[in-house]
Amino acid sequence: MKYVISLKRIGAIILAGTVLLSSATVLPVMTEDAGIKAAAAYSEEHLLKAPDGYKEIRTISDLYAIRSDPSGNFILMPSKLNYKIGEEIEVGGTISVIYSNGNTNKVNITKDMLSGYDMNSSGVQDVTVTYQGCETTYEITVSSIPVTKVNISDSEIYLATGEIYKLTANVSPDNATNKTLKWTTSDSSVAAVSSDGKVTAVGSGLAVITVKSNNNKSASCIVNVDWSDDDEINPSAVSLNKTELTLEKGKSETLTASILPRNATNTNITWRSANSKTATVSNGKITGVASGTTTIFAITDNGLTASCKVTVKEAVPVSTLKNTSVINSDIVQVGDKVRISASANGGTAQYTYAYYYKRSTNSAWKTLGTEFGTNTSVAFAPTAEADFDVKVIVKDSAGQTSEKLFTVQSVKELELTNVSVVGRQKVNLGTAISMIGKAVGGSGEPYTYSFYFKRSANTNWKLLGDKFQTTASARFKPTATGTYDIRIDVKDSAGTIVKKFFTAEAK
Repeated sequence: MKYVISLKRIGAIILAGTVLLSSATVLPVMTEDAGIKAAAAYSEEHLLKAPDGYKEIRTISDLYAIRSDPSGNFILMPSKLNYKIGEEIEVGGTISVIYSNGNTNKVNITKDMLSGYDMNSSGVQDVTVTYQGCETTYEITVSSIPVTKVNISDSEIYLATGEIYKLTANVSPDNATNKTLKWTTSDSSVAAVSSDGKVTAVGSGLAVITVKSNNNKSASCIVNVDWSDDDEINPSAVSLNKTELTLEKGKSETLTASILPRNATNTNITWRSANSKTATVSNGKITGVASGTTTIFAITDNGLTASCKVTVKEAVPVSTLKNTSVINSDIVQVGDKVRISASANGGTAQYTYAYYYKRSTNSAWKTLGTEFGTNTSVAFAPTAEADFDVKVIVKDSAGQTSEKLFTVQSVKELELTNVSVVGRQKVNLGTAISMIGKAVGGSGEPYTYSFYFKRSANTNWKLLGDKFQTTASARFKPTATGTYDIRIDVKDSAGTIVKKFFTAEAK
């Protein structure tokens, strides 16, 4: 049987010194929902008296359950449900609260509502959410942090019989859950090892001490017992740093041979190529001769071998890297900016760029921005009246570089100067001629531009577009062969106008 409490009054406001009679009655509720927890009470009258001073007293007891039916009472689950050991649980999510009068309420989960979990224990855990005496749960998974690497203090040691040496080891990461390590020896008649890494030399020979984590990550140390410089120790194994490589014809690469044990006295290596017409080798340096495949051998004096398969390919032609960087002006007033735009073609994409400047009378360059970054545009503002050198170096992905130099004149006061340009001044009939308006000095921006053309034999100019427009470019297409005059007028913000003339020929 389930019960709910019914109050005669669900809310009241009383003043200081006032007495209010309230009663509560327990009503049975028939329900098949075993997931609803109800609060049982008994019928009783309560006298509610306010203390001195005004205070609002509300008798609210209509909250009776948090649903935990099969569909769950979470409107929004916490966003994080998977943790590593030691992490702090994150607060989040919303629960639905159901009241005896049929109303529902959304309640945000706070940390003080959570209990029943242990972030220092791995596994699936139930987190209990408690709100005004009622409960529900949700699951989180706490995982252990595995060892990714074992580090050992020595890779090789030399001991005399009876000598003791302490090896140390640790694991990565530092916060791994299980840092337990197990020490073993490959030959206990040569060297024994204790559970804490203490090595005891037992008899002449070579042994390998291995330290291993619970998830089988390991590190090793070679122990040489009663080794003497007078003894000849032959190699027991030989290996190469690469077993396969590809070379371009004419290119070289050097292989490195490693011999075990490390205290071997005879470390001579003989290098051979199975086909010297494809690739040659000298002291490990391999050079591609012709397209094909061959094998390079490293051979010890006692007959042990290691090999590397070498493929030689024809060299891929690489086009010359060309630096096509530009500046927007070669004369500016002191403090004004020169825009440097870097670009390149040829070589091997991708490109990176470096920018430098100096006074023309100096020898040391200063950098502008980051060297060899991907930024294709920077600004340079001369701070003195002088000539400055600007340099742009382009580098491609193959390491080729190309540099381009500019000279910028910085003046104290600069008259309005028309630095407009045109594209090709000799074109085939029907090809358009580009006209680009540029200006520096004067009263400064905004500059406006007018573009004109005429047959050289004529006197009347024809205007292209609007007069003194902000658009800094125009195009015209000659309609007949012959010579044409081009004029570009620039005007600064004070109204000063400067004209510049060009001649073009259409064939």
